[in-house]
Amino acid sequence: MKYAPTAQLSGGDDLRRERDRFRKQNDPVNRMYTHGRSGAAWRQLSINMRNLNPICCRLIDGEQCHNPATVTHHLVSPRKDARLFLNAKNLTTLCEHCHPDDDTPMWRVGVDIVQTVYPRTIAA
Repeated sequence: MKYAPTAQLSGGDDLRRERDRFRKQNDPVNRMYTHGRSGAAWRQLSINMRNLNPICCRLIDGEQCHNPATVTHHLVSPRKDARLFLNAKNLTTLCEHCHPDDDTPMWRVGVDIVQTVYPRTIAA
C-alpha cells in the first residue's frame, strides 16, 4: 500500500508555509475575521457590502475596474486600528486583481476608488 508523501519541514518553502499557517491560526487580528461574534458579523457585513457593490470599486487611470467584486477590503487595516474593523465606512469592495497584498495606501474617493454604497444597518 502506498502512502502520500508528507510535507518536508526541514527548510525552504515548506517550513515557511507551516510557520505562516501557525501565525494565522494564532494571530489575534486574523481571529477577528473567523471566530466568535466579530467573525459572524464580519461575514455578514462582507456579504452585504458585496451585494451593494457588486463591481470592483478601484479606479485605474480614471476608469472603474469592470471585474466582479470578490473581496471586501479594509481601507485602514485592523492591525492599525481595530476599532474600525466592522465600520462600513472603512470598507470597499475589490476584485482579486485589484486587492493589494499589503497595507492600503491612503486611497481617496474619486481618485483611487469610486464612492462605495454602505448598508443602512450593521449587526455587530
